Amino acid sequence: MPALEKLSIKELRARGQSSAPEAGRDPYVGLTIRFFSIYITKLLLRTRVTPNVVTAISVLVFLTGVTLFSWNDPALSFFGGLIVYLSVVLDGCDGEIARIRGPKSRNGALFVEPISHDFQYALMYIPITFGAFLGGGGIAVVFAGVLAIVSKLLTRLMSVRFSQVLFWKKMEEEGFVFQEEAHRMPFNPDVPLYHKLYRWMNRNVFSSVGLVVPLTILGYFQRLDIFVYGFCLFYLFVFLATFLKQARQISFMTRELQKKEQAVYES
Repeated sequence: MPALEKLSIKELRARGQSSAPEAGRDPYVGLTIRFFSIYITKLLLRTRVTPNVVTAISVLVFLTGVTLFSWNDPALSFFGGLIVYLSVVLDGCDGEIARIRGPKSRNGALFVEPISHDFQYALMYIPITFGAFLGGGGIAVVFAGVLAIVSKLLTRLMSVRFSQVLFWKKMEEEGFVFQEEAHRMPFNPDVPLYHKLYRWMNRNVFSSVGLVVPLTILGYFQRLDIFVYGFCLFYLFVFLATFLKQARQISFMTRELQKKEQAVYES
């Protein structure tokens, strides 16, 4: 069998594109993406770059492209559009590389790929909305940009929640007795001091219950800006810490699974 990088473009298309999730029903722009992406994939197959790394690069390229729209300049917007297009091409390459090489884990499909789009949808409207504001859109376009972010992310979140419901319904149909605590992380009281501090602040200040007091007080003194900045910094920190923690846990679980598979293979 020839080395992967020596396969023809036709063979690479058959292995990397024919089984893609949207194969045969790509949008019009997607059809052009598939035409170009396989050539970049062929080059990347000569390297040791992983699909997850390509995904991360595509997100950085995407955010670079949309950032150029914040100046509301015709030339920068044109180049921004080209860069965004390049990012979408790279986004097609990660899946092609995984399908051609054969997936070593499901982390890419289950975590890296969907969360990369979460990053894009969460951040893309910020520079675009700012550019629209500079272009004379006024405060109305700012509210529209915020609503676009919230609506898109809530839609993706609801999809995840609904998938959980379908999963448990399927388990019940197969005879599994549903227990609510079965899918919850057990409470661990033995945590470091900083974690206890986070728990206290999250429950007593930054939760939907705890926020009543600071919101009312700061609203009375007309300092809602402190409320907004405080919640922004707190949840930004929590988001970054959670993302890094989950990424490490997934990486650890993947390594452990690979060790077990290797031990079974060697035996």
